[in-house]
Amino acid sequence: MSFAWIVIAWPFLAALVLGLAGGPRAGAIGNAVACAVSFALSLALFAYGGDGLVATDALARLFGTVSGFVGLTASLVNISYVMGDAARMPVRRWRLYHALFQIVLGASLLGLYADNIGLLWAAMEGGTIAMTLG
Repeated sequence: MSFAWIVIAWPFLAALVLGLAGGPRAGAIGNAVACAVSFALSLALFAYGGDGLVATDALARLFGTVSGFVGLTASLVNISYVMGDAARMPVRRWRLYHALFQIVLGASLLGLYADNIGLLWAAMEGGTIAMTLG
């Protein structure tokens, strides 16, 4: 199995956990931690690479790292947003919000690393649907 699959799978696993547990504040902090791990994994991908359906080249690794960094910074800003507006939405809605945040990150990484047009298409559609629902 390619290391790139681990980088791609991590946000989806984090989305599952964030969607099932925690309140608004804990979800925001968990989201930031999950994004930090995603960023670290995308940096580690420079050493391990990928092959097969997720064959990563230098440009894909660079853009994957940029996507991981953008996800990390957005999740850090998100903490202050949630702290100020935690009572605005019910807990279930915050869980959905944080889970969809991770799904968008995972779908964007899958789209960047995909070496198959069908997989790329599925990743783009998955990210679009997650953004629409959020």
